[in-house]
Amino acid sequence: RALVQYRLHEADAALDDLKAALASDPGFGTSLYLRGVIRLEKGDRGGDEDIAHALRVWGGVGRLFARFGISPER
Repeated sequence: RALVQYRLHEADAALDDLKAALASDPGFGTSLYLRGVIRLEKGDRGGDEDIAHALRVWGGVGRLFARFGISPER
């Protein structure tokens, strides 16, 4: 759902969903990655930490999101 919200330019709603997902599974790589992307887009450099953590959990997560045209803006 967070990915759909992100695509609809509803970043705050997406972040709320990602927060809930990560509360139940803090190591969920795709949620960490998307949260990192959104945080960076909002000017929050903490997004770098989310993305680094996501890549440690699942090294291929960046390639997955790139297939959907989503990558971090740095």
